[in-house]
This record gives sequence, C-alpha cells and structure tokens, in this order.
Amino acid sequence: MGENKRVSGNKQGKKKNKDLVIVIGVIIVAVIIIAILAAIRNNKANNDQNNVNTNPATSNSQTGTNEEFTQTLSDGSKLNTSTALSATKSVDGLQVSNIQLKTENGITTLLADVENTTSSDTPEKMITITFVDKDGNKITDLSALVQALKAGESTQLNTSVTSDVSNAYDFTVSTK
Repeated sequence: MGENKRVSGNKQGKKKNKDLVIVIGVIIVAVIIIAILAAIRNNKANNDQNNVNTNPATSNSQTGTNEEFTQTLSDGSKLNTSTALSATKSVDGLQVSNIQLKTENGITTLLADVENTTSSDTPEKMITITFVDKDGNKITDLSALVQALKAGESTQLNTSVTSDVSNAYDFTVSTK
C-alpha cells in the first residue's frame, strides 16, 4: 500500500513540475513580446528624431509656418508655387522645363521634362539639382540620371528626396 502512495505522490510532483514549466514558458514569451514591442517603439522614436531637420533654411517648411512658396492641396500634399523654381533651366544642351515640385508624406518629388536642344545625340548624364531658399542659401542637393537622348528628343525627369523641400525658392542644375 505504501507503494501506491509513492506512485501517487510522483504523479502529483510531475504535474506540479509540468505546471511550473508552462508558467515559466508563458512568462518568457510575455517578456520576449514586451521586449520586441519596446524595441519597435524605440526604433520609431529614433527615426522620428532623425527626420527632424535643424537647418534653418528648411525648418520653416517642416513646421508648417511661413511657407511662402507652397500651396497645400486638398489631399494634404504641398505644391511649390515659386515662379523662379518653375522657370526653364538649361545645362549642357539639356533644357529642363514644365517643372513641378510636390511634397507628399514627407517625400518631395521633382518632375520635369528634359529635352536635348542640341543637334547631336547626348549620352546618359548624371545631373545635380541644388535647391536654394529665397536668400540663395543651399537647402539640399539631389542627383538624377538623365537617359541618353537623340537630338530634339525629350524625356521625363522624376527624382525624390526624403525630406520636405517644397518651400524652395529656386534650383540650379549642373552636370557631374
């Protein structure tokens, strides 16, 4: 009869051990989930801090104040209205016209037509677009690749930057 009590006691001990293992497992899973959520939240906070622009030339466009050269559209995007920026630009036989600068969800996109105005074919070219404020201070540079064009041929330029430069007054184009 003593043997039956020992067997019964072993079963209870094994059940307690099994219950303890399950509780410890649940606690470990909960700690891992909390750690992952904290890491994601911390990473998001760091990304938000990294996107803060401390350059006084562009800080107005990011805070939504004094945006002299933008119009906010119904979808919340911002369209540049500067006549200087929209004026046709030329560099090395390429004419940049029909220019539009728009910011949506923190990404500024420059769209423009590029035409080869020379009488010969132009090779593929890397160009640099330098945005400036009203005082001529550089805001940022963008690089863009213009495909090879035959004489008189046009293409569309589409380049973006992951910051709000929609309030730029003008830009210059140069080749690398």
